[in-house]
This record gives sequence, C-alpha cells and structure tokens, in this order.
Amino acid sequence: MPSLRILTWNSTGEDAVKVVTLANEAGSHAAHGTNPEIDVFLIQEAQQKPGGAISNYLTGLPNYTIHHIQEKLGGGGQGYICATRDASVTVTTALTLWNYAADPGFIAWAGHKALQPSSWTPPARTPAYTLLQVGATNILLITWHAPLGVSLLPIIVGSMSGGALLDAYLALDQSGLLNNPLLAVGLVPDLIVIAGDMNAKPAALGQNYHGYTPLDAFSGVANKLDHIMATSPTHIPFNFTEDHSVGTTSVHDILCALMNW
Repeated sequence: MPSLRILTWNSTGEDAVKVVTLANEAGSHAAHGTNPEIDVFLIQEAQQKPGGAISNYLTGLPNYTIHHIQEKLGGGGQGYICATRDASVTVTTALTLWNYAADPGFIAWAGHKALQPSSWTPPARTPAYTLLQVGATNILLITWHAPLGVSLLPIIVGSMSGGALLDAYLALDQSGLLNNPLLAVGLVPDLIVIAGDMNAKPAALGQNYHGYTPLDAFSGVANKLDHIMATSPTHIPFNFTEDHSVGTTSVHDILCALMNW
C-alpha cells in the first residue's frame, strides 16, 4: 500500500529554537510508527525568502527537494516552504502560487464579484500548489495559510470559527485547481491533498452556510486550525493514520500524519 507522511506547521517565523523543535519531530520515530520518514514538509509563515533558520535546516537535509515562495500573490507577506523526500516523491511542478485572475473558470463564475477582493486579488494570500508523483500516483498538493476576515456575504455573519474569511474558501472551491485540474495543471490527479493553517476549526469546515459547506469533498485530520485532508478525483480509497501533534514556540502545533491509499 503506497503512503506519504506529511508534516505541516505554521511556524510564525524562523529561529534556532523552532529548528530544534522541527528536527525533534522529524526524528521522532516512535511517534511516526511504521513509516518514520517525513516525505513532505510544509511550512507556512516562514520568512518570505530562503535564508531563514528553518529554510536552511530543510535545505541541509540530505536528498530533499526544497521550494520556497512568498505567501501573497504579487509579493509581500510571509513565505511557504515545501520540502519533499527524493526517495519517495518526484516533483513534476514546483511550488507555485495560484492566480485566480488567470483561472478562466473562476473568472467566468459570476459569484466571484461578490467576494471580498482580498480573498482572490493581489495581494491576496492565495494557496500554493505543487504536482508530485509517488510511484504511479499523481498528487496535486496544496498548502495554504488561509486569510482572516469578515465576509460581507449574506450566508454568514462575521468570520468562520477560527477567524478565516469564508470568501477565500468559496474562491478555492470555485477554482480550477479543484474544479478543472486538467485545464489548470495539465492532468487529473489521483489525489488532491490540502495541508496548512486553514484558520478554521474543524466544526467550521463541517458547517453548512445556507447551502455551502467548505471543501466538503475532503476528509482528513486536524489540530485546532491546522489540517491535512484529501479527496480523490479518480476515486482511489485513502485514509489517514498515525496523526500526531506536538506543541511549539509558535502559536501553532506541528501536525503530522501518514496518508495511505
């Protein structure tokens, strides 16, 4: 059975203490059960450019491929880091910010005009995606530091539980990444995985907002505001096991889980 061990963390910056915490979790074989190696590291709120302590630590790991980009479309904000283990993962498309303005399906959706512009126009904090191959399986991996904010839509009063802007979830749900990946990224992936600081509690993602339930095709594991979840466009059965979290000097725990299919 193929598997992928994913670690996600909103590190709220980079320093030597956070590197020690991350390294301890990465080497925590007892917590990681039968598959001890971290196949994918995803960091949100890293420094915007390489050179920070966490970025340097991941770059120094033997036989990992590292990508590091800004969180905000058009620049600004903090950074995303994605590190993949070469022995288990082949990167076919490097980590890339999603640009809603270049998404014909999203722009053709008249509802985008009702959304807060901060959820999809620069300098919006948009999702980033990468295409991976694990054996014969194609995976569209998305990481996201979901934006905070109060929606003006009539389907919610205020923000989602956890602070997230509901408009940004609508934008992602209406994006080509999820609705037409063949056009958006050139293939229909076997699995779509989202991992990151979603700024929404699990109950907020399970709530129906007058007919809209965010990311309702996805299932997975969570720790407070941080989530690892997936769906399969090709209907591959999957599950998550061995989920584990550890407290850190960030306001966010590190969340790690093994995805099996």
